Amino acid sequence: MRARGKQRGVDVADYVIRRINGEKRENVERALATLKQMKTVTIELMKELGDRDFETLIDLVFAASGWRRLGQVGGTQKTLDLDVMLPTTRERAIVQVKSKTSSAELVK
Repeated sequence: MRARGKQRGVDVADYVIRRINGEKRENVERALATLKQMKTVTIELMKELGDRDFETLIDLVFAASGWRRLGQVGGTQKTLDLDVMLPTTRERAIVQVKSKTSSAELVK
């Protein structure tokens, strides 16, 4: 079976030639540039978060990845900010959230 003509609004022959030549369509290039810009802006916004908001963000990232929090978030706990478990494997992790730190602090 040979592909010819248009399928779903795409010129198949043109598409195949572009793929062979490693060329991306203009809308794909725009989408990639937009994604790069979104990542840059997201990092800028994350840098503006206060300690508690950053900790909440990390908690949400773990939760969206399937981890379940076992204890409270943050507070005055000395060694951990999050105590989490992955129910599917029963793996457990203790997370210390740092919005900024130094090499000396990590060695302690």
